Amino acid sequence: MRTAILLLVLAMPIAAHAQDTKPLGGVWSTVWMTAPAGQTWQGTGYPDPEPLKAIPNEQMLVVASRALSPDADRLHALVSIGRRHADGAVDVLAAALQPAEPDTVRETAIAALLEHGGPQAEAVLRRTLQHDPSPFVRGNSLWALCSWGESAGLHAVQMGLQDSDLYVQGMAVLAVRALPPERDVVLPILADALASDERQVWQEAMVMLADAGWPEAGEMLYAVASKATVNDDAKGQRAVSAYRAWLRAHPELR
Repeated sequence: MRTAILLLVLAMPIAAHAQDTKPLGGVWSTVWMTAPAGQTWQGTGYPDPEPLKAIPNEQMLVVASRALSPDADRLHALVSIGRRHADGAVDVLAAALQPAEPDTVRETAIAALLEHGGPQAEAVLRRTLQHDPSPFVRGNSLWALCSWGESAGLHAVQMGLQDSDLYVQGMAVLAVRALPPERDVVLPILADALASDERQVWQEAMVMLADAGWPEAGEMLYAVASKATVNDDAKGQRAVSAYRAWLRAHPELR
């Protein structure tokens, strides 16, 4: 499955800036770039590499605007104008997201909007999540929107769960990691996903629940696992494995 990892690879050197991310309250075992509480994501703040700094904004915008060109120079330029918050950058990035553009250009444009941050970039990603014909682009837009803060992340997840494509629904379940680690927020979403008949959706929910340090998460997995039989379908057997993983990860909650 193509994931939104490409966004982070293009947008920033993760290892060099790991100190800028933080665990979500100890509930999840991963980290996420998010806006401070009550604020809007304003971009990564990462500068261009030294060779690109000498290129003026005007020239970089021209290179980034090369319609239908997927060459490396254009991809670098797209990320650069996002990092620089260059005048007109969001318009150029929105154009690069159009369905006629090559996939690599569209995915890089999402990474560049993540670099840029701010309400204009958020609006472009929201429109993309809602209307774009590609499920991969919608899913990656959802992933990026979760950096904009709790409200934007929750709205993006809710939109993704209602999407007609299973890939986007699965991405929405995974993106629950970006939400505030609060039972009242997270557990209803995972409960609905767990009840889904679609394997890609309930399987992602089990992965999330197995990682969650709440007694209710174990109870939800046990409720499905306890109904499993030797000849049961994949869902029941997978729930057994997920419940065992939850017990190993959280022995203090047994």
